[in-house]
Amino acid sequence: MFPWRSKRRFICRTGFVLVCLLPTTAVAAWAVFEQGDFQRQAWQARLSDELGLEARIQRVVHPAPGATRLEGVELADPETAALVARAKNLEVIESAGQVSLAIDGGEIDASQLERFWTVAAARLRPRAAIERKRTLFSAAALTLHGAQRSHLLLDVRGQSDTLTSGRQALLTFRPRHADHGEPVRICVARGSSGGRPSTSFEMRTGDKQLNCSLLLDSTPIENQLGETATFQGSIWAREAGEGWEGELAGVIREIDLHVAVTQQFPHRLGGLAEANVRKARFRRGRLEEAMGSLTAGPGIIGEPLVDAAAEILHLNRGSVPAAPDGLLGYTQLAMEYQVDASGLTMRGRCDGQAPGVVLRQRETPLLVESGGPAGPVVSLIRALVPQSDVQVPATQEAEWLMRVLPVPQVMPPSHRRASTGDRNPR
Repeated sequence: MFPWRSKRRFICRTGFVLVCLLPTTAVAAWAVFEQGDFQRQAWQARLSDELGLEARIQRVVHPAPGATRLEGVELADPETAALVARAKNLEVIESAGQVSLAIDGGEIDASQLERFWTVAAARLRPRAAIERKRTLFSAAALTLHGAQRSHLLLDVRGQSDTLTSGRQALLTFRPRHADHGEPVRICVARGSSGGRPSTSFEMRTGDKQLNCSLLLDSTPIENQLGETATFQGSIWAREAGEGWEGELAGVIREIDLHVAVTQQFPHRLGGLAEANVRKARFRRGRLEEAMGSLTAGPGIIGEPLVDAAAEILHLNRGSVPAAPDGLLGYTQLAMEYQVDASGLTMRGRCDGQAPGVVLRQRETPLLVESGGPAGPVVSLIRALVPQSDVQVPATQEAEWLMRVLPVPQVMPPSHRRASTGDRNPR
């Protein structure tokens, strides 16, 4: 009825959209974008400062008041840019006196775990802990990528607290295919002993068997027990001014003797072994006392090793026909052992044999204990490493020279790459 009014209404609405609504929306969107990018950079800087690694984050989201979700998190070596860890999501909830971290889709390079232990040790120092909040950590699943294999840890839980005696961090988890029973428990504490700073470490596996590579991949120690070797038991250690001291007790199963002996020494020994360590005490990084048992077989053993064990370890050698290739098949290796200040003592415990049989081939004894007193521990080394011109006295006086001088190899590198045929019994 009044077309001019409709045109005027259309013009006003159009002008409002173009002049007011669109510019305001654009400015708001730009502000949100700028704020999000600023927060992403701020969180990247915070993680980099805390961990000493280059942090990259794809997105920062606030799903609830007081909660921050970091999406697409990657941590890399600042010098090599090599990826150290990544997570699909990292949710951070901060409150008065407490920080909670929840990881989704976490993966860590096991060889880089030492970096995280260094960060944890720094946070455990008493002075650094004064301003620290209680930290809670959780992950439904966490994957550690090792040199030989990957390990999936389930139901990972951790926390760090300030105690009257210092600072303590606790970590629990379950290995893959272990849904029942108590979880593996690791506790690291920082305090003082005799007025000096001290760090203690304790691990209890409960009824769980941990692959040895999971324990060793994060240390400078090479896994010389084989890919299938597992450990079940407890380890306690304390670092003081004179180095590490502690105690180990437990069972090491599925030891690959080809890896543990043939690849390390100029002798042939194959088969799977189980070591029951009732007690092993070490001080200043050196074994002081150990007792337990060792069983293995069936497998193969080189005649030179049998001869060396009989001569140097004072065992009686059984009479069996010589093998054309110098390898003998054995049915069982079983002994109890004790190492202490008096030396090395071995007692044969082969099944179905008279007391004292250490090694047997079916019903024929290959090595039998002589019943003599304990011999020096270095006799075991002499049995594994043949006599040569490069040997030196095994004394404390010679030890410091051996640590600083070049040391030759008795066994050529080609022997270390020997065929894996020694693994199986003849």
